[in-house]
Amino acid sequence: MDESMRLLLLATRAALGKSDWDYGPLSVVATHERQGVKTPSVSTVGRIFTSV
Repeated sequence: MDESMRLLLLATRAALGKSDWDYGPLSVVATHERQGVKTPSVSTVGRIFTSV
């Protein structure tokens, strides 16, 4: 996965958190899917979040 996807995932997580929405991996992936953005699996997104 490239750095731009990682940054997009982290930015989406931050935006959801600021909006008082759930901002876990499933919510971030669902947000991207609704927008038509192809994302990694929920487990991969979770690993990205725990590595930061």
